[in-house]
Amino acid sequence: MKTRRILSLCLAMILCLSLIPAISLASYAEEAPTTLPTTLPDGSSVDSSKLWVDWSTAGSADTKGGTITDDGYFKVASGNYNVYTQKDAYTTSWRGASGIMFYVDASEATGVDFILTFLMAGTRSNSASGSGCVQLQTAPTIYADGPKGVEGTKSTAYTYKDGAWTDFSVSYPSYYLKNSAANSGWYYVPLTSFHYHGGSANGYAYTANDPCLGMNFEEFTARFQDQRIWKIGVKSDYVGLKFSDIHFVYTNPEAAETGASTPLFGTMAQNGNPEESAAGTIANNTLTVTAMPNSATVSNNRIWLRGLAQTNLANGASGIRFHVDTTALGSAQLQLRLRLRSSTSGTNVGKNKDKETGIFATGGLGYAELTNVSNAQYVCRADNSVAYYYDADGNPVALHVASNVSSTNEADLFDALPAGYNGDIYIPFESFWMSASSYASLNLSLPFAEAAPLYPIDLLAVCHAISGTATDSTVVYSNFELVYPETYISGASVTLKNTLDVNFFAKLGNATDAKMTFAVGSKTYEVEGTEATEGRVKFVCSGILPQKVNDEITATLTAKVNGTAVSQTVTYSIREYCENLLAKEETSESVKKLLVDLLYYAEAAQNYANYKTDDLATKNLTDAQKALKSADTTADITATAGVTGTADENYKWFSAALRLENAVAVRIKFAAPSLEGLTVKVTMNGREVTYTEADITDEGEGYYSILFNNIGAAEYGDTITAMMEKDGTQIAETLTYSVAAYIREAVAAESTTEKTLALVRALWSYGESAKAVSES
Repeated sequence: MKTRRILSLCLAMILCLSLIPAISLASYAEEAPTTLPTTLPDGSSVDSSKLWVDWSTAGSADTKGGTITDDGYFKVASGNYNVYTQKDAYTTSWRGASGIMFYVDASEATGVDFILTFLMAGTRSNSASGSGCVQLQTAPTIYADGPKGVEGTKSTAYTYKDGAWTDFSVSYPSYYLKNSAANSGWYYVPLTSFHYHGGSANGYAYTANDPCLGMNFEEFTARFQDQRIWKIGVKSDYVGLKFSDIHFVYTNPEAAETGASTPLFGTMAQNGNPEESAAGTIANNTLTVTAMPNSATVSNNRIWLRGLAQTNLANGASGIRFHVDTTALGSAQLQLRLRLRSSTSGTNVGKNKDKETGIFATGGLGYAELTNVSNAQYVCRADNSVAYYYDADGNPVALHVASNVSSTNEADLFDALPAGYNGDIYIPFESFWMSASSYASLNLSLPFAEAAPLYPIDLLAVCHAISGTATDSTVVYSNFELVYPETYISGASVTLKNTLDVNFFAKLGNATDAKMTFAVGSKTYEVEGTEATEGRVKFVCSGILPQKVNDEITATLTAKVNGTAVSQTVTYSIREYCENLLAKEETSESVKKLLVDLLYYAEAAQNYANYKTDDLATKNLTDAQKALKSADTTADITATAGVTGTADENYKWFSAALRLENAVAVRIKFAAPSLEGLTVKVTMNGREVTYTEADITDEGEGYYSILFNNIGAAEYGDTITAMMEKDGTQIAETLTYSVAAYIREAVAAESTTEKTLALVRALWSYGESAKAVSES
């Protein structure tokens, strides 16, 4: 799996918008407004739209009820009178759409209300012996031999006014969606506001207990044998009300690039020979395609891949990520086309014949029994099907399928990648719809969320095309993996202590058994996490020495999502953390000074330890950042070491010194006849550490030592107090010491080496900067 880098700081940015922006679209009604709002009522973006009904072309099937105006509107001529389009408006472009959007001109009407009806191409029973076209209406109630409906059913529509969406709704047993504000403007009706009323909507579905009763458009049509909408009907109480052209609106599935992953393949292999003129080889789970002469209208040249480690795609993953190398194509450009074959034959799709999984048959009130024996395939079949590539800055860029993808079986070919692209691709599972029979099934395609729990996959097909002329058609596919975006490493921070700790934070979602493994140089170890703020879990890579701030830390999060082992690996270093914060304008000057002083301290530690001196910690600092380095103030230190109290001839303090080889720690040496009954207590700023025999080092000849390393970066000038107790009673004198006292002595001593002087001076500047930040 590819190792990824992370940013040092995750900043939430809140954008306050007073108005929802709008984008300019082509106008098909001559004087209709030319812009649609770009944000839906739920805050989702309108990433694209598609004209469905152009009234100037579609016409009115009954001019008594409604006419087409010269400026391209449908105008209500009779109240409470349903009118369908005159011409057929067959479409399955509802796939991937969230709803329809149109403009309403209320300037010639006394109010705004409407009932919209989708008339389907497929039929259901409208009597004991006959059938009629299925109708789905925004009215939650049908009037036939008295009002009928489904209790709790509700339809909602929205109007765009003064830069914001306002909702209005209707519930059983009412009929019309009525906007009491009666304003002109854009209107949005979600597909879920259309409800199933059966064949001909004459009430038979209610008396015959049609299993589809209560379903909204998405629930029903997703498993209806003929998913084509034939026409739309408009009804209103208000004569003179005008409706503009009708658009489907789409929101792209998200580009969930970040997240844990699991390999899609165990051992990749070709399933038989490549089809037609396709050619390629496989090595180390990498597919090298050398020939694939497809086009926008041909996909018969294919390579099928088997050896999947993951066949159940309903295990929490959001999509497929893989790497593609197109550099051999030169100026020609790759157009991706990827399909997933279900292990289920088309004859078994909907085989259970129940309300939850069955395919609702055209004609009758039962379930379809499909006869095509081809295996079902997951195909990018919706108008919002997207694949993402990543630009030079790592930003996702959407590639779209052809505009006729819902009506042409070969049109699942994506826009061309940039020439020479060599990087990751991510395809959200929402982009895939399961064609009930092969890739050519256009009128019965189940949305991924509906199909994946029922129909696992067994093969993956690569059948791309190349735009332009290429002398070398080689394209390399590798690193196929499933992505789990709710389980991810969300950020990192650094804790400044006597050593340096790097804290990695993770969001786990519903993952279990989470652990993190750290690899630093030749050292590898695993840690458990602890609960942190905002639902995150913290994993600490501890004890990073100052001379190793440049060393790369490889952090691997492992967990299980619905029983699937997933992982994510990131690389990081403390220098990277410092440089990222220094580059941010919002980082305060005092913190920037601290970071610069930390890097200079790390540089001095590198020189002192002779560790990677060809890659010093400060090498990437700009002149402006270097100017933030603190001036040397060690000459101003007045701290001293000392003892107070009553001396003891047997128990004596011998020395105290700062250990500089690794972490900042104070080594205290003392004399004692034995350690029996003896404890040493060291206190700093209210924190007490007690040393017993197991914690004390025998130096020989009656001397012993302890190592006190519980020192924060901001505490170098603070006093450390040490005392000895024998059987619980204090003996000997009390020792006082500090990091500052050591530095003062080292700076004053003629024997101190230049490397040591540079180290203690940098250490003091770093500590003073840390203190300034902690006090601010």
